[in-house]
Amino acid sequence: MAKPPIDENALLKAITDALAASGMSVGQKQVRAAMGSVTKSVGRKAPKITAKTATGGAGRKPPKPPKSGVAAPKPSPKPKKPSGAASKMTRMEKREKNVAAHWAGREKYLADSSAAAKARKAETRAQNQAAWAKRQDEMEARRMAGREKYNKKKGNK
Repeated sequence: MAKPPIDENALLKAITDALAASGMSVGQKQVRAAMGSVTKSVGRKAPKITAKTATGGAGRKPPKPPKSGVAAPKPSPKPKKPSGAASKMTRMEKREKNVAAHWAGREKYLADSSAAAKARKAETRAQNQAAWAKRQDEMEARRMAGREKYNKKKGNK
C-alpha cells in the first residue's frame, strides 16, 4: 500500500514548534537540511495544488467563491461642463440654431446646384440640337444624291 504524501511545511512547523518548546535554538535551514534526507527516504512530497490540478488538469480555473458583503459602488464620473456659449443655451435654442444653419446651407447648395444644372442642361441641349441639325443635313444630302441617281437612271435631268 502506498504511503500518504507528507506536507513538508506542516512537518517543518511541527518540528520547529517542538524544538522551541524544548528550549533548543535551531535554525530553519538546519531543520530543512535534516528533513530533506528523512522525507526523501520516507515518502513522496505532497503535490502542489494549483488552479489546473484543482480542476483535473483541464486548464480551467475553479469557480471563485462568492464574495461576502456588498460590493462598493464605483465612483460615477462627473458630467462634463458644456463649453462656451452652449452652457447659456437651452436645448430648444440649440435645436433652432442647428435647423436654421441646416436650411441656410441647403438653400445655398440648391442655388449652386440648380445654376450648375441649368448650365449643364443648356450645354447638352445645344449639343443635341447641333447633332440633330447635322443629321438632318446628312439625310437631306443622301436624299438629294438618291434623287439625282434616280433621275439620271430614268433619263430625266
